[in-house]
Amino acid sequence: MKERQGWTFVILLLALVMLLLTPKANAESTIFVITWDPVTTTVDGQAIPPNDIEYVLYGRRGDDQFQVFLITTDTEWMGPSMPVGCYEFYAIARRIVTKLESVPSVTIGECVYPEGVDDPPLETEDPPPVVPEVDTHQPPGQVNPIKLEKRRVNW
Repeated sequence: MKERQGWTFVILLLALVMLLLTPKANAESTIFVITWDPVTTTVDGQAIPPNDIEYVLYGRRGDDQFQVFLITTDTEWMGPSMPVGCYEFYAIARRIVTKLESVPSVTIGECVYPEGVDDPPLETEDPPPVVPEVDTHQPPGQVNPIKLEKRRVNW
């Protein structure tokens, strides 16, 4: 009887291992990759030290309010898998020390449709300029151009 229980345990253990090691079907998703050129000068053309610039990427889905998606010193954002819907993004450059901000970049938009149906990018309006509160340094120049690439990936 104990021998039979031992074999049952071994068979169940092998079945569990096979289940865990069986490759799962890849799920296809849509991600966004947003890139922009680095901002290296102030609005009046003076150089900005590379360690004094960061970027704030704003985004929204549908008609929601814009929210901060990312604060980074990089010039690229690769998003997670995006659910179906239409999205808009813009970026600003910000001095790290003084928090002076550039005017917003152009707004870009893209939609994620079910079953891989694609339409042209959205027509969008640019956000209003940001009025800096601190005037001890010049704000950075505008983030331009901002580019959005939609990619289909298999996870």
